[in-house]
Amino acid sequence: MTIDLRSGDTISDELSQKEPKTPSVWAWIKEDYKRYRGEVNRPGFKALFMQRIGADRLNRSFFMRKLMGVFYRYAHRYVRNHYGIEIHDTTQVGHGVMIGHQGGIVIHEYAKIGDRVVLRQNVTIGAAGEWHKDKAPVIEDDVDIGAGAVIIGKVVVGKGAKIGPNAVVMTDIPPGALVMAPPPRVMKFPAKKSEGESNT
Repeated sequence: MTIDLRSGDTISDELSQKEPKTPSVWAWIKEDYKRYRGEVNRPGFKALFMQRIGADRLNRSFFMRKLMGVFYRYAHRYVRNHYGIEIHDTTQVGHGVMIGHQGGIVIHEYAKIGDRVVLRQNVTIGAAGEWHKDKAPVIEDDVDIGAGAVIIGKVVVGKGAKIGPNAVVMTDIPPGALVMAPPPRVMKFPAKKSEGESNT
């Protein structure tokens, strides 16, 4: 999945005609099935299945959107409340995405997630105050995001970057970079016992 971050560029009719057709929803789901090695009971697979169906319905007729919307709304709430994975039909999700663990995962409605991105538990990809589609993060291909990481605001995480556990990202990250959270600080040490003081 190539995410074009440039604005105002024009594409000739000849080039646009050569672009590959968008895969069907079942082709997306088949890819996810292979990515999860056929383990359809994993929460990550269920979350992506729900998201793929929801995204597909947005391109359907009014009647089909309404009909599929009944399933999507139920599935979205179930995945969010039961597994703690909140991902929306308007989020752009690429090929081969892996949600490794469940719990505490919140993704902006208009975030862009590239191919082969790995997400872990307690990851937040969201807005910095104003919840608007132009303020959503962009995660490029092959990014690995550790547990508890927070990526907020209109930022771009470059291709192949690694975001360590509990790191907070509020600026653009160049491709291939490694981002780690600051080391913990010991704020208080246990009081030293005097030589004659009993251990009991």
